[in-house]
Amino acid sequence: MENKFLTVGLGIGILLAVIGTMFFYASGASLNGFNISEYMLIIGVIIVVVGASWHLVDRFRNFRAGLPIKDEMSKRLEHKAGYYAFLASICIALGLTFFVEGLTTSQLAGAIVLASSIIFMGLNIYYNRKGSTE
Repeated sequence: MENKFLTVGLGIGILLAVIGTMFFYASGASLNGFNISEYMLIIGVIIVVVGASWHLVDRFRNFRAGLPIKDEMSKRLEHKAGYYAFLASICIALGLTFFVEGLTTSQLAGAIVLASSIIFMGLNIYYNRKGSTE
């Protein structure tokens, strides 16, 4: 039996921590001026935060209604989205290492993680709206 309050509270806490961290990053970067990679990073994180917020709101609605936070269908849809996001992240990692020159290791790792999380969020939203696990 999962603790519903802990799950929702932890999700809200992590979301607020990411927003706060990005605020401090953006305020520090604005002193030196932005370049295109910093704009892309901030836009990517904003996309992930919006997707996570949508996911968190859905879980909070279930929590308030007294329903299970995740039912069997949502678990299957998350697994399906995670599988395809994993496959896409492998292709993205290979593509970035072969075709993009001049990235440091930390930039490459950040791009891979950010791209795979955006793909997971997009697929998760798509599959939840579609409603089919097959």
